[in-house]
Amino acid sequence: MQERQARLNESQLITGSSSPADLLELVELLRIDATRRLDPDTRAQKGQFLTPTPLARFMASMFEVEPAASVRLLDAGAGIGSLSAA
Repeated sequence: MQERQARLNESQLITGSSSPADLLELVELLRIDATRRLDPDTRAQKGQFLTPTPLARFMASMFEVEPAASVRLLDAGAGIGSLSAA
């Protein structure tokens, strides 16, 4: 995991000069790390579900946007941002 994380340049992600794939990879690494750190019972009690990247991509593919259109999106369960990133 550290090797994959090392390939991502955080400054590029912050400035927006990275690719969407880089952002999704970073979010997936954060999801994996958070899943390892959080107690499963606590996550269940709080109803926390950290969306895996393939599922986030599928859900995002259902959202149609015209090219160069202005979009407002409310991701009420933003968490680490899997759905918003996808």
